[in-house]
Amino acid sequence: MTRDTKKDLKTGLIWALVYQIFLFSLVFFFIFLYQKSFSFPLFSRLWNAWDGNTYALLAQHGYQTIGDEANYIVFYPYYPLLVGIVAKLGIEVHLAGMFVTIIGSIIGHTIFYLWLRERGLTLWQARRVLFLFCINPVTVYFTMICTEGVFLALIAFFFLFLYRRSFALAALFGLLASATRLVGITLLVPFVLFFFEKHIHKSQWKKVAWGCLIPFGFIFYLGINVHYFGNPFYYQEVLQQTWSKSVVNPFTQYISNVKGLKDFFPTGNATYGLDMVSTLFIPLFVLFYCAVKRKKTWLVGLGFTLANLFIITAQSYWLSNTRYISLILPLYVFAEELMRRFLLLYCILCIVFIIISLYGISLFARGFYSSTVFSVLSL
Repeated sequence: MTRDTKKDLKTGLIWALVYQIFLFSLVFFFIFLYQKSFSFPLFSRLWNAWDGNTYALLAQHGYQTIGDEANYIVFYPYYPLLVGIVAKLGIEVHLAGMFVTIIGSIIGHTIFYLWLRERGLTLWQARRVLFLFCINPVTVYFTMICTEGVFLALIAFFFLFLYRRSFALAALFGLLASATRLVGITLLVPFVLFFFEKHIHKSQWKKVAWGCLIPFGFIFYLGINVHYFGNPFYYQEVLQQTWSKSVVNPFTQYISNVKGLKDFFPTGNATYGLDMVSTLFIPLFVLFYCAVKRKKTWLVGLGFTLANLFIITAQSYWLSNTRYISLILPLYVFAEELMRRFLLLYCILCIVFIIISLYGISLFARGFYSSTVFSVLSL
């Protein structure tokens, strides 16, 4: 580890720790502001809301085949596995979940910054990218029992080791990512594109075979479906039967939602409309980035972004898209590159992000976590 790497790692860690403490304090402030009192049951109800209790039950008892618990098969295994391991150390399972998320968040933000620096961004550029990410609309999820913190750490490590050409380690973190979320399998795309971007000699191309490990996290999840229900795609049946959710053509779905966008706003559900607008806007933003950068387009980042958007939009109805889009790390690099000479635009975007993030935290503090309003904004 070089002196610069140590310095960047230290800087990133300090930034991540300060950010996590500030975020946690901000959430507490909003809870006291709206709840007027504080108790452990209130704390537990808020922080373990929605998917939190599900992950806690999976960490304690694993997958079940009967009752409502059988529907938990739609949740991927790696995050509850980590929570279960920490809980076995004698920590209450819900606190173990928060611990895993927060530690994952701190590690993820640290490694993200280190990777930005090693990729060649200046100190000022890397900090602008990281700051933009730190105020993204779903920041509250870096304090809850959810996969955000762990998934961030996994993809940050993936990109760090990929650009260090430690392909086996990059593939390993990609494997774990695909065992955490479906979009983790999209890491195979930047893994392969890296060899084109860096013009790696043909004699080294055999190393691309390491990328075959990445989907094995998802394959392991399919194996769990087979073990408990005899069908590798049983989780799809649950999604269809319980939530009427299925896989569709992302292009026709995108066009359909463009045509129906006007219908979202008269309902007064601003956050749902915001989720729709952001999902429709991001592909246009990516196209604009490609048009501006042209031959200087960052191929690896573009491939990862498009692969994510393909999966995110290929749903029979759009739910939780903001949550998944917010963890497409190259988007923040794209934004910083495009606004590098236009500080005012960058500041405006930061203000918009802060407003949305604070609104999400306020909804969470008021206990709207289980409503469609908050779930669509931040899930």
